[in-house]
Amino acid sequence: SEFGFENNSEEQRRFWGMETSKARSNNNQPVAEWSMKQGTKWQLTNVWNYNFMLKDVHDIRLMLGQEIKHNQTTTKTYSTRFFPENITAEKVFDNLSLGTPYENSSSAASPSRISSFFGRINYGYNDKYLATVTLRADGSSKFAKGNRWGFFPAGALAWRISNEDFLKDNSLISKLKLHTSYGLTGNSEIGTYKSLATVSQSNTIIGDALHVVSYLDNMPNPDLKWEKTGQWDLGFELGLFNNRLNFDISYYYKYTSDLLLDRPVPESTGYSSIMDNIGAVSNRGVDIL
Repeated sequence: SEFGFENNSEEQRRFWGMETSKARSNNNQPVAEWSMKQGTKWQLTNVWNYNFMLKDVHDIRLMLGQEIKHNQTTTKTYSTRFFPENITAEKVFDNLSLGTPYENSSSAASPSRISSFFGRINYGYNDKYLATVTLRADGSSKFAKGNRWGFFPAGALAWRISNEDFLKDNSLISKLKLHTSYGLTGNSEIGTYKSLATVSQSNTIIGDALHVVSYLDNMPNPDLKWEKTGQWDLGFELGLFNNRLNFDISYYYKYTSDLLLDRPVPESTGYSSIMDNIGAVSNRGVDIL
């Protein structure tokens, strides 16, 4: 088992003097903004391994695991204006009460969590024929119910030809291995609330008074789901002259579907875009090492 914890704090101070456009739009007086951001991350991983041999030729290796990742951020912002004209940035942040507060905000984002379960079976026969099967399930709090879990299987086959009797004592070829594999991976790297409607606040003048108003900040998409990438490869490893010279050459094909991208929407909706699963991309090539 492994447990990791990380706590980060970030502070930003911004000051606009009299010569800036920000000050000119605020009665020609300085403006200041003080932001504080605190992030907490922790990760818990549990892995169980069991290896055994059967009749000296069947090599079986089992692995089961579980993992939880947690991430949460808290942000506070204090905006103040109408400071004395010739005040310096140092004096402003020593005493913010010299100005008039406005647009102060505080937010504590809901935790972003990923829970994972995974397992792997490695099988080898006489150190010649190899097979691997992997199963993984990931659940992300960034998606709505019904779409939170993604399932990502993978498999691989290999043949160590250099361990066959007809090539075992070859003075030129010390290693020759054919291999192929296919697997799925997932991506959930989007904002925490992209599947939900979020509310923001701002100040506006109604009549002769300044009021705080609330508005919907984004267009929700409860149908968001995991972006998936499948990759297949076929290749070989070659070692010559007692592995003094080595090659690893593989052909691969990668296909990514349900890309998580911002999709433009008509301005009449009140928004410019919505996060959606749109499009696909593929690439192929040869890796030579």
